[in-house]
Amino acid sequence: MSVEECAFIKAVRQSQITVLMIDRNCASLFRSWCGIELHYTIEQGHELNLYSPIGRVGKQGACSGPLVEAVKDWDVRKGQASEPAYRRRILNYVAGVDQNIGAKPGLDENRRPQLDDDSRTNDGGEYNHEDNLFKAHAKQFEDLNTLVRLEVMATIGRYRRPIGCHDKQHELRQRGITLGQIRSFWKQFRREEIKEAATCLDAVNYVKIQTEKQQCSFMELVAETAQR
Repeated sequence: MSVEECAFIKAVRQSQITVLMIDRNCASLFRSWCGIELHYTIEQGHELNLYSPIGRVGKQGACSGPLVEAVKDWDVRKGQASEPAYRRRILNYVAGVDQNIGAKPGLDENRRPQLDDDSRTNDGGEYNHEDNLFKAHAKQFEDLNTLVRLEVMATIGRYRRPIGCHDKQHELRQRGITLGQIRSFWKQFRREEIKEAATCLDAVNYVKIQTEKQQCSFMELVAETAQR
C-alpha cells in the first residue's frame, strides 16, 4: 500500500479541514504520519487547525512558547513511526523515489512491511538508506520543512511573549512549571548566554537574576496565570 492509499491520507483528501492536536510536549509534530498529513493538507490547500490542551491555537486563541519553538525545529527527517518500514516509505515519498525501495516485498505474518536493509551509519544512529536519502534529496526535504514551518506559523499567528503574572502573589502549590516551559527557557537561555559551555549552575544564576528584577517566582515570570 502506498502512502497515498493509506487511511490517513484518504481522510485528509476527503475533508476540508485538518485538525492537529498538540500536547504539552508537542509530540505529534515529531510523528512521521502527522508530518505527512501536514504536508498533504498544505499541498491540497485545505484549512489547518491546531489545538492545544488549552484550546484552539491561533491569532485569537491559545498559543505558547513551547509550540513556537517546536515549529522552528520541525524537520520531517526527525519524525518517528511505530514501524521503521512505514517511516522509510514516507521518507521515500517525500524524496520522490519509489516508496518500496529499501523494503521487503509483501508483508509479514502481522501484515506489516519490513525493512530490506536495516544497516545503520557508523555512529549507530540513522539507517544507511535514510542517511543516503537525506543527502541525495536534501532539497526536497528542506523545501517541505520550510513549507510546513511557514504554514503552521501562519496558523499560530504572531507569537506574543508571556507577560507573566508577577503582579500577584501565588501560593507555592500554584507555582508549577510545565516541561514545555522548561524547554523553552533552556533554549532562550542558551541563545542569550555568552559562555560557550553554559552549565546548570549558570542557568540557576540566570533565573535568579531575572526573578530578582521582578521580585517574583520563575512561574510568575513565564506564565500568565497560576499553574498547579
